[in-house]
Amino acid sequence: MEQKMYKTKEDKPKGNVHDTAIRGVLMNKTALAIFLNQEINFKEKITPQEIEYINTRFVTSKQKDRESDVIIKLKEHKVFIIIEHQSLIDYSMPYRTEEYTFEMLRQIVDKEKMHNKSYEYPSIITIVLYTGTRRWNAKRSIEIKDCIKDFKNKIWKHIVIDTSYYSDDELIKREGTVSKVIILDRLNKRKIIYNINEIITEIFKTLKNEEEKEIVENYIRSSLTELIKNAQLDEIIKKINKNEGGENSMLRQTIIEMIEDGKKEGRREGRIEGSESGISQVAINMLKEKCDKKTIQKYTGLSYAKIAKLEKSLQSA
Repeated sequence: MEQKMYKTKEDKPKGNVHDTAIRGVLMNKTALAIFLNQEINFKEKITPQEIEYINTRFVTSKQKDRESDVIIKLKEHKVFIIIEHQSLIDYSMPYRTEEYTFEMLRQIVDKEKMHNKSYEYPSIITIVLYTGTRRWNAKRSIEIKDCIKDFKNKIWKHIVIDTSYYSDDELIKREGTVSKVIILDRLNKRKIIYNINEIITEIFKTLKNEEEKEIVENYIRSSLTELIKNAQLDEIIKKINKNEGGENSMLRQTIIEMIEDGKKEGRREGRIEGSESGISQVAINMLKEKCDKKTIQKYTGLSYAKIAKLEKSLQSA
C-alpha cells in the first residue's frame, strides 16, 4: 500500500480550524491524562509523565487528508494510543481505524524479533473522540460473519468517546480542560451566542490554575473570536431595544440594521473584521445623527479615542 509519511506536525496538511483547536488541547499532557482517565477504565490511572507524543504521522494514498490526530505512547509500556477526533459521524470508521492500526503496527514492530516465539507485539488502542451533536451510530468494529460454529469474535474494535451524551452542566463540572473546550466547540457548531459570555465566565470559575486558563484562552482565541464578536453585537441590540428615551426609533432601526450587516459581512468573509466594521459603522451613523460620544460609547463599547478618530475621519471625508 502506497503511503505518505509526515515526520513533523509542520508537514501535516491543515485541517478544519476548530478540529485543529481541539487537537491543540489534546497535545497538553495534563489535559489529555485527565480526560482519558475519565473516559477509559485503565487498570492504573495514567499520569502526564507517562505520556510521550509520537511525531510520525501517516496517511494512506486513498485517504490523503485523513491522518490520525494524536498518537501517544505510554512510557514503560508497549502501549500506543491513536486518537481520532470526529465532529461528524463517519460510517467508514471501522475501516479507517483498522488502517491506522495496521500502518502504526507496521512502523513500530521489531521486524527481526517478531520471528521469535517470545516476542510480544505492542498494543495499539484506537480511540474516536466524537464531539458532534447527534448520537454516534456508526459501527465500532468489523465483525466476522457467523459461518463457523462457536466462532463469533469481533475484530478491529475501536473505542468511541461520544460526548453528545453529556450535558453542558455535566461537562462544566468535570475536571480538566478537554470537557470545557468540548462545550465551547458545541456553541461554535450551533452558532449559539445569546449566553456565550455567561458560559465562558462559568467555565473560568472551574479552572484550577494558570495552565488550564491558558489552554481555554488559546482555544477561544483560535476558534471563537467571531462568535464572541457577534455576541457583543447582539448585546448592543439588547441595549438599544431596552432604551426608553433619547434616540428616535428610526435611529434605533438604523443601528440594528448596521449591526446585522456587520455580522453578515463577518460570516461572508470568514473573519472578525466584518463584525468590527459593523460596530464602527454604528458609531459613524450615530455621529451623523449628532449623538454625543457618551451615548455612542454606551451602545457600541468603543473607547472615546476610537470614537474621536471616527469623528475626525468623518469630518475630513
